[in-house]
Amino acid sequence: MIEVYLIITGLVFFAWLYALVRQAQKGMEVESAAPSRPVVPLNLMDSPEAVIVAEGRGRIVYINDATRQWFGLDGGTPNLTLMSQRIQPSDSLLDLLAGPGHASFRLGQRQIEAVSHIIPGGAGQRMVIVMREIVATAIQAYTDYDPLRALAILNDISLAVGVGLDLQNTVRTILQSIEQTVSFDSAELTLWQPQSRLLRSIGRIVIRTQTGMLAPSADYAEAVYEVGEGYTGWIAMYRQPLLINNVAARTDVAPKTFQGDFQSYLGVPLLIGDQFVGTLELTHRDRAAFGQRDLALLMAIAGQIAAAIQAARLYREQSARISELGGLQQISQAMGQVGEPSEMYGQLSQRIAGLMDVELCGVLLYSEDDQIFRSQPPFYGVPDALIRSYKLSVDSESELYTIWHHLPWWFTNDPQSALISAMGFEDVVQAVRLNALALVPMTIGTRRIGLLMVANKRGGQGFTEDDMRTLMSFASQAAIVTENARLYQEEQRRAREFGGLQQIAQAIGVLRSTADLYSQITERIAHLLNAQRCGVLIYDPKDRLLVSQAPFYGLDDPESVKFYQLPAPPGSPIGNLWLGRSTWFSNDLRRDPESPEDLSTLAIQVGIRHLVMATLVVGGNRLGVIQVANRIDNSDFTEDDARLLSILAGQAAILIDNARLYREMQRRTHEAEGLRAVTEIASQAAPTPETVEAVMIAISNMLEVQVVTMALVDESTGQLVIEPSYAWGAKLSETYRIDAYASGFERSVLVSRQPFVSNELRNDKRVLPQYQGLIKAAGLHNSIQVPLVIQDRSIGELTIANRTSPEPFTDSDVQLLVAMATQVAAMLDRMRMYEATDQDLRARLQELDALGRVSHELSQTIELDRILDVIRQEALRSTDAGAATIVLLSDRADWAIADHPEVERRFGENRTLREIAPIERAAITRNDVIQVDDYADADFQAQPAKARSALAVPIMFGEQVIGVIHLFSN
Repeated sequence: MIEVYLIITGLVFFAWLYALVRQAQKGMEVESAAPSRPVVPLNLMDSPEAVIVAEGRGRIVYINDATRQWFGLDGGTPNLTLMSQRIQPSDSLLDLLAGPGHASFRLGQRQIEAVSHIIPGGAGQRMVIVMREIVATAIQAYTDYDPLRALAILNDISLAVGVGLDLQNTVRTILQSIEQTVSFDSAELTLWQPQSRLLRSIGRIVIRTQTGMLAPSADYAEAVYEVGEGYTGWIAMYRQPLLINNVAARTDVAPKTFQGDFQSYLGVPLLIGDQFVGTLELTHRDRAAFGQRDLALLMAIAGQIAAAIQAARLYREQSARISELGGLQQISQAMGQVGEPSEMYGQLSQRIAGLMDVELCGVLLYSEDDQIFRSQPPFYGVPDALIRSYKLSVDSESELYTIWHHLPWWFTNDPQSALISAMGFEDVVQAVRLNALALVPMTIGTRRIGLLMVANKRGGQGFTEDDMRTLMSFASQAAIVTENARLYQEEQRRAREFGGLQQIAQAIGVLRSTADLYSQITERIAHLLNAQRCGVLIYDPKDRLLVSQAPFYGLDDPESVKFYQLPAPPGSPIGNLWLGRSTWFSNDLRRDPESPEDLSTLAIQVGIRHLVMATLVVGGNRLGVIQVANRIDNSDFTEDDARLLSILAGQAAILIDNARLYREMQRRTHEAEGLRAVTEIASQAAPTPETVEAVMIAISNMLEVQVVTMALVDESTGQLVIEPSYAWGAKLSETYRIDAYASGFERSVLVSRQPFVSNELRNDKRVLPQYQGLIKAAGLHNSIQVPLVIQDRSIGELTIANRTSPEPFTDSDVQLLVAMATQVAAMLDRMRMYEATDQDLRARLQELDALGRVSHELSQTIELDRILDVIRQEALRSTDAGAATIVLLSDRADWAIADHPEVERRFGENRTLREIAPIERAAITRNDVIQVDDYADADFQAQPAKARSALAVPIMFGEQVIGVIHLFSN
């Protein structure tokens, strides 16, 4: 079809060319041979043209009806000044009256061509101006031009069309041919786009700069004009030529800002019949650089230029359509080669890049949930490492949002475009410089699924609207291929997810052992994600840490597992990460700006280079996170990996929580049994030291500890005392005493009545100095202390230490020990009560026995020495004193000094006490019992000197003291 069209076009062109040459030759022959003819009278009143007759100095003497109608005079007197103001340019009418000539100007909506002639007369010369409205089919009847110049240009156009119908080559030939005939600084051809109603520049081959040099068209950006915009838009609106000899003086129409710095302008419409094809425009930096002959020349060749451009345009469209169909076929072939999605995307981007002749091509798929575009590697022309993790968010205020939601395509040939910068291709730009970029949405039905992106046309050319139309076709076909690949990938992903869930569910059989459960979960997830390491981190709300749990798959060193703890208080980078997001991954912890510094530092120290993590959530409660790190094949983690891990983490969280509930149930059952056993032992009516030992053994078994101690307050000294019999599991060679009045002891459990727990006793700064000796002596490394309280009175401390299991002490252990301490305190109080009662009874019996023996002696004899000796011996036996003496005083009347009693006789300790001892004297003079617990703190001098404590009781006869019984001990 295209060949037939070209043949017909060629025949029509040569026929027209032949007729034009013949007419020009006949005209010249007739002009040279024509004889002088008489002047034929002319009736100006019946002429269809507008006519103005003026005398010298511009006074108008006659205008016809057409002139009145055009200028809107309505019978008024014609005024040259007013009429000049109605035309543009306004000085055109004055130039025509000044002398014979031609001019073209605009009057309202009419484009006027005018010719002025001098008519001699008796009253002087008159000037006649004949004006004719120019229409699309008007012939320049009043303008002559050189037909040889037109033939030369048309011949060049014919040769260009004959060689080939390449649009750019045709445009280049046209402008270069005109440049040899008409002097200009710049020339431009524009093409009309009916769909968008825009004029787009298709050729600006040469531009003469201000220095006179020729610059290539590549230095100038492609221009686009709307109807009515600038000189180009004016020609498109009126379909009329435009000649301006002084741009500054022409105010009714102005050039577009970027059309250049020039003073003269000449532009003609390119028409084929009534069909508007485009414009041809010339500019010059000097004023009045173009004339009517240049305008006539361009009008003469405009039709053939329009035909040549239209033919090249149709040829290009047909070629593009053929190429498009071939490209669609190639893209469709990619559907049959769908294996792995990455292979399909590689084939797709490579084929489209070849069809569009670009250096870079790739697919960006849109996620409705996250409202971001994700790259689908591989991209043609970009290393996978640079594009694999690329994501692009869609801000409602951004240009990309408008492109995505409203435009069929978008492109730019400006490397400094704001959108190129906003797309965040920093890593890509390091490998490939982006000079031009085009984006076309991929659509399935009415749903947009992603963007097809191409960049950098080969050869340094920019993208055009024709390229976009072709790319839209490719994008539609690519959308089908991509959607099929997505469905295939979705099917594969679901199969993978179901398989993973099945494997995780099989771990339910190991709920009884936390270590076995973590081992099963981490090992299976690591295999599913083809990773070297996997571990569970549980959140500790007390210390606000994500604590790694052993075993950690791939991390065999227990110290490394213990070391790997992430600080995650609310508001911190890690806290925001695990509390605010369900999944997160990084393929370069060292350089990822989103990676928290604490996480990067700790992870790298344990050998983690890149990781993906998902939160463990049960019923809205976040238990912690599960981490997978270091792919075995060193490939990067993807969004699909994060999504799969999130699903597996949900199942794992349920298992972990069920295991926790199971352990909690077991623990509570064990605690209840243990508490029952302790209560049963401690509630005996008459507890004994054996009971205390049984209670300590029960506490040790229930809380899984090696050491249990009971420290009691010695009421006589105020010290906290741990007897060896009250320390189970700790070998104490002697009683351990703690000074309860020492500085800082107010923070002790005894005084503060607050439990104390420490899993690192030797490094815990809270431990009081008074306990350091016990910790070293008993070899304690972790401990819980609770107060022993009875009736709001603290009587001591209950301590457990050295847990046999690797788990640390918890708040639950503290609460359980506090409950046990209540039973233990009651048991110890009963023991003290029974001991005190027993001692009182023993003392009372001893007293009664002593009184009985003394009464027996009194009934058997009246010998004073015998009776006093019996009294002295019974006093020693009943009080456990070290010695006893009885002093009988002489008659008070015999005392040498009234206040100084004199000894008549002493029974016992005659050698050590020869005089009245100070304590004896005090008892006599005060007539009261005197007790000294420690002579070191008493007001009396010790006699005998070895005595430490003493008791003196006066012997009364009536109201008179006759003696003293004195007991003392060392």
